[in-house]
Amino acid sequence: MTKSTVGTKSLAAIVLDANVVLKWFLADEEGREQAGRLRDSVVDGDLQPFAPSHLPLELAAGLIRAARRGRLANDVVLPALDAFAQMQFELVDVASITTEASAMALSLGLSVYDAAYLVVGMHVGAPVVTADATVHRISSDAGHDVVLLAELPALT
Repeated sequence: MTKSTVGTKSLAAIVLDANVVLKWFLADEEGREQAGRLRDSVVDGDLQPFAPSHLPLELAAGLIRAARRGRLANDVVLPALDAFAQMQFELVDVASITTEASAMALSLGLSVYDAAYLVVGMHVGAPVVTADATVHRISSDAGHDVVLLAELPALT
């Protein structure tokens, strides 16, 4: 992991995708414990999270979908989004990486959204953490620094 400096503190950089962040807010999600440890490290200032700028929209869409399916109360969605906004994510403008993410999506067979996380990871020199086993397999096979959330305890 690369180091980012905030004030005088050196932070480990990490890219967190939407399916990991969504687990912070959904109690019935598998992998919530590992995702919670990442959240705690972000809140404690030990990790500097990065993501493409579409992450807040992906998170909102996931929370709204969960509320519509009865997995989350409607009145939890907006406070959850506010809590996310308070976290110190460095969001990389998708306009600056659209072509690169599109090329990667085409070559790997991923969605452009998933590819954007990989591009951000390459740009900041940080691993991408995902809970999506397919994204992990495809990305790892292509040589990208991607960690499956379920395997995260091996990193500690």
